[in-house]
Amino acid sequence: MNTNRSLSELTVTQLKDILKAKGLSAVGVKYDLINRLMMNDPSGAWIGEETSDGVGTIASEYSGVGAAPSANLPTLPTPPTEAMNGSVDIRRKEQEREIQMLRRELEMMRERERRNFGEQSASQNATVYSGQYAPAMINESMKAMLNYFDGNGETFDVWERQLALLRVTYRLDDNAAKLLAVSRLRNQALEWFHSKPEHIGMCIDELVKELKDIFGDRQDRIVARREFESRTWKKEETFAEYFHRKMILANRIRIDEEELIEYLIDGIPDHSLRNHAKLQKFRSQASLLEAFRGVTLPPTAGKGARFGVDE
Repeated sequence: MNTNRSLSELTVTQLKDILKAKGLSAVGVKYDLINRLMMNDPSGAWIGEETSDGVGTIASEYSGVGAAPSANLPTLPTPPTEAMNGSVDIRRKEQEREIQMLRRELEMMRERERRNFGEQSASQNATVYSGQYAPAMINESMKAMLNYFDGNGETFDVWERQLALLRVTYRLDDNAAKLLAVSRLRNQALEWFHSKPEHIGMCIDELVKELKDIFGDRQDRIVARREFESRTWKKEETFAEYFHRKMILANRIRIDEEELIEYLIDGIPDHSLRNHAKLQKFRSQASLLEAFRGVTLPPTAGKGARFGVDE
């Protein structure tokens, strides 16, 4: 072991040799290599360990002292013992100072990392727990929960309700809600938004009101309700298919569950099945669907089908 070697004298190659000898990774720049060694052995004892090249060590300078001279080399004078001891003491003190400085630098670096991590965590927690999400929290999953709105008045009510529920459920602030809404505009609705620069400065509530005034046509809502009311169970489809398609039409208009069940039953074309369903007084859509899941319409209305039994 070379106890007189200075940290600054170690080359990258020597540092890598020491790391490999300890079974540690030898990847990185010189600072990374020193940091890895200090983490493994804070005492700094590795500084004096011999390396494969043996270049630049104090011990090598005196390795031939007192030995028989080589045929090709002149005999070196023996250095005074006191001078050698003094040199060793100086180098040892320099080495200790370097180790102390490196330890302080590493500790400062770790403290900066802890502080940065703490500030980052605090910032994230503030974003989540402040009661509202910032625009950066809008992602593709959230966008997928809001339909596109292309200016079709029949779909505006559903789109508006979806947006309102997303704002409440995910605590979106006004800016985030506006970014989400605009990202889902298409065709005529998007052209309208880009038609005036002032639309960019509107708050989300003003923007939705403007969209409703322009595209939320009352006539379209009347047409949507008539389409829902006129939808009946067709012979070529199962009751479940009829049920789900009528539910989609119902979602385009405002209607409560009790009234929806009545409309679902009124859409059954067979008189006996319809009366049978009314007598059951279903209290939920799910119970109605479960009761009629195995029912088929008779070839001729009013004949053949038995309640709850497959033909």
